[in-house]
Order: sequence, then C-alpha cells, then structure tokens
Amino acid sequence: MTCIKTKIFGKTFLVSYNKNNRRTNYEEQSSNINDVFNADIFSSMGQNNNQPTIKTTEAKIIMHYSALAGGIITDIGDVTITSKGICWSDSKSLPEISDNKITSSAAGNSYALHINCLKPGTTYYIRAFATNKANTIYGNTITIKTLSDEDGTVSDIEGNIYKTVKIGSQTWFVENLRISHYNNGDSIISTNNEIYEEVKPQYQWPANGDEELVDKYGRLYTWYVITDKRDICPCGWHVPSQEDFAELIEYLGGDVEQIGAYLKESETKNWMAPNVGATNSSGFTAIPAGARDYTSAFVWFGKSASFWSSTENDIDDAFFYSLDHLNTEFVEDVYSHKAGHTVRCY
Repeated sequence: MTCIKTKIFGKTFLVSYNKNNRRTNYEEQSSNINDVFNADIFSSMGQNNNQPTIKTTEAKIIMHYSALAGGIITDIGDVTITSKGICWSDSKSLPEISDNKITSSAAGNSYALHINCLKPGTTYYIRAFATNKANTIYGNTITIKTLSDEDGTVSDIEGNIYKTVKIGSQTWFVENLRISHYNNGDSIISTNNEIYEEVKPQYQWPANGDEELVDKYGRLYTWYVITDKRDICPCGWHVPSQEDFAELIEYLGGDVEQIGAYLKESETKNWMAPNVGATNSSGFTAIPAGARDYTSAFVWFGKSASFWSSTENDIDDAFFYSLDHLNTEFVEDVYSHKAGHTVRCY
C-alpha cells in the first residue's frame, strides 16, 4: 500500500492506495491553508513507477539473411514483464516493436534470438525490449551489416556458408545442407534407434553417421524435417519440389539416362570408382553422401547421392532423386518419409 499526506484548500488528507484491489481511501486531517498542494511521501511511492532496464547484447553469427541477437534484463522493475525480445529496422536508428520484432519464451532474464529474412549487404539497427502492462522499455541500439550475396554464397543461421550455382533460370546450392537447427533456433535431434514405428519422426544424422564427414557431405534428414514450417533452408530458399527438379531436368536436355553425368562431381576423389561418365558440366557437384534407412542402417555412402524433394507421393512416402557411381542416370523415385536423404536448397 502507498500512503501520501497532501493538502488541498486548507485541509490535509491522508491518501492510501492499494494497487491490488484498486481502492483509494481519503482520511481528513487538520492543516494550514498555507500548505496547499504540498505533499509528503510517507512510504516509497516511487517503487510503483520503477520500470525495467534492459541491455541489447552484441550480435553474433551475422550472415547473409540472418543474425543472432538478444538482450539482458538488468532490472525487472516493479511490474511483471509480459513480453521480451528484439526489434529491428534497416531505416530507423531507434527501432520499435511496430517495425519488426521477435519475442522470446526463454526463462530467465537473458535471451538470444535468430533474426531471419534479412536482406544481404544491408545495415540493420537492433534493440532489445521488455514490455509490461504499462509500457515498453528499449535497450541500447546495436548496428550490424549482413553479408553481401555478390560472391555467389549463402549462409544458414549456424554460420555455415554454401556455394551456389546458376543452372538456367534456377540457382541451386552446390553443397549439401549441414544445418542441425530449424530457422527459429530449435534443435533437430538425432537418434541411433529404428524409427519405423514412430509417427512423423523428425531427425537428422551426419552423413554415414560420422560427424567428421558433415563439412564435406552434409547431413541426412527425414522428410518430416524438410517440410516442417520452421524451415531448414535459409530465408528466401526452399527445399526443391518435384516441379523444381523437373525444370532442372528439362534445362539439362531432358534425358534422365544421361543427366547424371552433368550433375555428378567428376573423378573419383569422393565417388567410388568408376563414377561412370561424370563431368559436372552443370556445376551442381553432387557427391555420394548415401542415405539412412528407417531401420537405422546407413547405406550407399560413396556410391550414391540422394536428394529429397518437398513433394509427397502418398501418406507414407515422398519423391527423391538419386545418382549412382555405376551409371549416368538421374532417377526419380519414392521412399518412406522416415528415411534420411540430403537436401540441396533451391
């Protein structure tokens, strides 16, 4: 309860305010007319006006389309904080939540958030914020500049950088996706178990089950991961559909028995011999990361490259595309959603 002694028109009132039940009581006391409007604070009225204070933390993993930024609430104030997060703008040095924002559900007073769908080569102003029922308090402004995309590369939220290649009117990753998080920062877990009995399993695995191979060969994902709304391709990119692959095939001449030669990395540095016909004339640079069967077995490593499409065939399986070291075919096939294949973002 807050108490104030104040004088109005010669009469002194003891004013008590209870913020829990919103009742205000007035008790008249004797006074002198000369003391009109003077007030003495009996107890700490100022505590009701104590606002939170917040600091914007240094941004990290600044990439083409994303950055990691956050805040630390250094004083929570007297009123419960209902929302916290970061806001940003590419035009205002003091961004507000009405510009762009993302909120944090993390417990505690410190948090970090991935900002996605930024523009390459652009300066952004970022502030942390905390909101209570009274107002919104902002932290200091930090400034970042995203990486330029003029060098033919793109990056994910983890800081992995991928080369890209233009094939006809399409632009493709030249490397298999390596990320182990969704674009909102949620982890994509792994498992050593059979997943045949699981319902819509969402897992990732390093190629051939070996983390040391990830930098070169990437990761394998179940179909439920690659179609999750949280996304795994960088903002502005997506997992290619059956139609996207059809356009690639058409541009390369339409002969699926020969196109594999144009897509496979040449020679046998990464492919098992004989890697028939491989020229990599398209620049796609497919490498044989193999796949993971839903029974937990890693298969085809060094022999085959397999890529998910986002297109479902039926409730049990989806379309994928594969290349083999023994021929020049580019095969469209269907397989269980629960299998693990690589991803080339498009």
